[in-house]
Amino acid sequence: MAQPKINMQNSDPIVNALAVTPISVFGESMRGLILRTSEKNGFTNPKTILSYAGMSPAEMASCRPPIVKLAKLYGRTAATFDSMGCELNSGKSSYYILGHKLNVRDVNRNLTKVCPECVRDSGIIEAFWELRIAEACPIHKRRAISACPSCGQQLNWLRPGLLICRCGFDLSDCRGSKVTSELAISVLNMARAKLRNESIDYPDLSHLGFTQDALKKMSFGHFMSFCKSRLHAIDHERMARVNIFSTNSVSDPLLRLEKIFQFM
Repeated sequence: MAQPKINMQNSDPIVNALAVTPISVFGESMRGLILRTSEKNGFTNPKTILSYAGMSPAEMASCRPPIVKLAKLYGRTAATFDSMGCELNSGKSSYYILGHKLNVRDVNRNLTKVCPECVRDSGIIEAFWELRIAEACPIHKRRAISACPSCGQQLNWLRPGLLICRCGFDLSDCRGSKVTSELAISVLNMARAKLRNESIDYPDLSHLGFTQDALKKMSFGHFMSFCKSRLHAIDHERMARVNIFSTNSVSDPLLRLEKIFQFM
């Protein structure tokens, strides 16, 4: 496939738009869109198109590539990416996902997670998977796939395709183990819905001291802060009772999520 051309006029790169320029889908991850674009244009690594856009190695490796430069590959202005809620000033301490400002410590900056079933159904990777607490898919109730079962390496978003590992293995038929904890799934479902500003049927957690009305009124930021404070308290309590080197310590991320509403 012909590569996009970069012409130099007055030392400023003029970047021609790619042959295929997908429109972002609501709820799609910015990095997922870049990967989808790279795959549709026949490239084996998003770095190729990012370098065409004039990005430095540091910009290509950043958790949020510069939108102003990225937009040139699509023949659009940076403002057309506003619907993705990715602020132009996402930086070292703040990170925007679908218009919500988060601390960079609350997002997966390097580790990539995916639900192959979701990708097969929707054709995109959701922004939900950029959240650190996204350990499982609340739709299919399966643990996320974060490592390739063939080469054993952690998935990297700089790969050939949405469901193709850098080693070439097709992840389409991969399935994470089933999640049996309805409470953990409820936490993830609430996080996803609040991130997307969607209404859902909130679980009845009145027996744990949480009314459906209170859960419904929580903003995404409040919900994430609540989860963080709960997880911190859970870990503090666990460390006080269990030796840090004990094999009986609760380290499973999903078990920790389950305890967010149980720990009082």
